[in-house]
Parts: sequence; C-alpha cells; structure tokens
Amino acid sequence: MTDRIAVHADALVRRRAAWSLERAFYTDPEIHALDLEIVHARHWLFAGHVAELPEPGSWFLFELGAESLIITRDGDGAIHALFNVCRHRGSRICLEPTGTARRLVCPYHQWVFAADGALLGARDMPEGFDKAAFGLHRARVAVCEGLIFVRFAEEGPSFAPIAADLTRHLAPHRLAEARIAHRTRHVVRANWKLIAENFRECYHCPGTHPEYCATVFGGAVKKSPEAERRRLDFLAESLARWRGQGLSTETVGFKPDTWHHVGRGILAEGWRSWTLDGEPAAPLMGDLPDRGTGLLGAVMYPSFWLEGGCDYLTTTRVLPVSATSSSVEITWYVAPGAVAGRDYDVGRLTEVWGNTAEQDMTLAANNQAGVDSSRYEPGPYANEEAHDLEHFLAWYQRQWTDVAAQRRGAGECRARG
Repeated sequence: MTDRIAVHADALVRRRAAWSLERAFYTDPEIHALDLEIVHARHWLFAGHVAELPEPGSWFLFELGAESLIITRDGDGAIHALFNVCRHRGSRICLEPTGTARRLVCPYHQWVFAADGALLGARDMPEGFDKAAFGLHRARVAVCEGLIFVRFAEEGPSFAPIAADLTRHLAPHRLAEARIAHRTRHVVRANWKLIAENFRECYHCPGTHPEYCATVFGGAVKKSPEAERRRLDFLAESLARWRGQGLSTETVGFKPDTWHHVGRGILAEGWRSWTLDGEPAAPLMGDLPDRGTGLLGAVMYPSFWLEGGCDYLTTTRVLPVSATSSSVEITWYVAPGAVAGRDYDVGRLTEVWGNTAEQDMTLAANNQAGVDSSRYEPGPYANEEAHDLEHFLAWYQRQWTDVAAQRRGAGECRARG
C-alpha cells in the first residue's frame, strides 16, 4: 500500500497549478480509502455540539468509514471520544445514534464501561485479569465554544491555534450555551473534494445563489467602480464600529502552511439579520451589542465550515461516504432561551443558507456526473477562483506527499537496519 500512496502522491505533484485534479481523485475507491487514512483520520473533524450531551451519561455516535466513536459526557462534565469497539471480542457497544446511560454495556457479553472508557466490570475472567488494561481506546477530543472536534490518529496537527482564533471571534455569540434549532442531513452523490472545492469559490455564485448574493453586500456580482468604493467604505465603517464594540475584526486568512480561516464580513447595507429581507430571524445571541454585527465565517480543512450573524449560526460538515458520495450535515443554532414558533420560525432561519446549500449540493452532484465521464480531464481555474482553490488543493497534496515521504523514510531505515 505504501507504494500505492507514493504513486498517487507523485500524481498530485505532477498536477498543474490552478487546475483541477485528475479524474481518479474524484472517482477511485482506492484513493477514497486512502483519503480516510491520510487526510481525515489525521486531522480534526467536527463531531457535534455540547447541546447534544445535555447531562452526564449522554452520548452520541460519530462515524467515518469503518470507524465509530462514542462521544460521551461523564459525571464531571468532561467530554470523551471513545472507539465503539469492546475490548473483549470487538463488538460494537452502542448500536443507536444517541442515548443516555449510567454505564456503557456491551450487548454481546455485557462488559461494562464508564463514560470515560474505563472498564468497570467483566464477569468470569481468569485470575490476574487487569481491568485497568482493557479500557476503551480513545480518540483525541477538543471542545471550543461548544463545538466538539475529534481526531482519530494519535499524531496530527495541534488544535490550539484554531481554538484561539475561533474563541476570539465566537466568544460574544456564546455558542456553547446555544440550542440546536434545526438540523438537516443529506447524502450527496459527489466526492467530498468536489463539495469542498465548490464551497471555496464564488465564481459560480451569480448564476446559482440568488439568496446569498442578495444578502451579502456586493454579493459575488461584479459592481461598478463607484459601487465597489461604496462597499469598501461600508466595510471600513463597519470594522471601525465593531472594534469600538470590542468585537474581533482581525481576519485570520489562509496561509501556505495553515488550514483554517476565520473572519467577520458585511451583510447588505441595512440588513439586521442574515435573512432574505434583512429583518431579524431570532433573538440576539450571547453578548452581541446589536444587530449590526455582520456575517461571521470560519473554515477548517478538510470538512467543516461555519456561517452566521447576530441571531443564528450554522455549521456544515462534509464527510466521505464512498469515492463518489458524501454526507452533509447542516445545523442551525440560536440563543438558549429561544422557542420555535414564538421567537423564531425555522423557515425564515434557514431561507438563505438552506437554499444556498441545496443549490451547492445540486452543483456538486452535477459536477460528479460530469467527472465520471471518460471525457473528463482537469481544467483551468478562472482568476477569481484560482487562489482559494489552489490553497485547498495544495494543502490536500501536502497530506499525501508528507505521508509518502514518512513511509519512504521508514522503509529506508528498515532496509538499512
């Protein structure tokens, strides 16, 4: 398999800059399986929100490929990510997507585990059996502003820089206290990279996203020089006001060696919420000073992005299912005391991002259908999409070349030994 990694890594190195990938990277089951190992298992993935663990003993499952994690809250409030594999003979322990239990009990032979994974009971084991040595295996877990992230692999990038940037921007929203107002789940017939690439560019926006373009100042439509000057003046005015209100206005942009972005931008002038008419959709979140705080956005490779304004936030997670299909989960969050039907209407809450995401999923599926053709070949990016797409694909390429180099080096060491 190491040789196959090297073969595919070499193909990525030969990729022409600012051009799309070769067909196999969107269609090949072998590359899909290696993406799970090389990209997803080694990086931080969004698992869920603390509201999904309302009390000690609460748990939910996070699954990727053959792996299943039990995300739990213990009696002290700590959150754990435990591999859903009994240490006796390997059975799955939790079989439902969510639940609450004082103990995790394997349905096969009733081994009993605590919420932190410690083995509490294993009947009829031989003398000398050490329960402490048979706790559930753990994945890495990080919680930031109520958002739960996990990493399957022991080794990988630190979450600390992302935590600092997310906290600085998200703290006034008090997302950790928010309630989940709505969630949608979709299976899209598109490789996860096609969905990610679609999100990373807005070259397609004017022709496909009327809701988005109508609600963000300037949208993605090219404006006259005078309109662009007005947009820049409005942005400068907004940034100055936000700084005066104590909000973070520092945009954390993508750099050659980074994999996250956070920033605050402007809605259409006069808009007080990210809705079609600009009118509020829900109560203000957290400690935000007023309804003129714009649009907050964050992206984390490989599979997470966040968007939202003063009265709701959304998270979007994309995970690979097969070489040509992906799961997409979108969640909307509102202030903790907001009540559906009284304080917010789900239709208004979801009218911009819900429609935009549906349009994007259709675009990605159409893209996959074309890539499946024998006549597909990589194509060049337009000027306005090249920077962001090239950053993503260069990052993706590095994941492969780094692992190929590590394994090549390990093989050489074994040969010399």
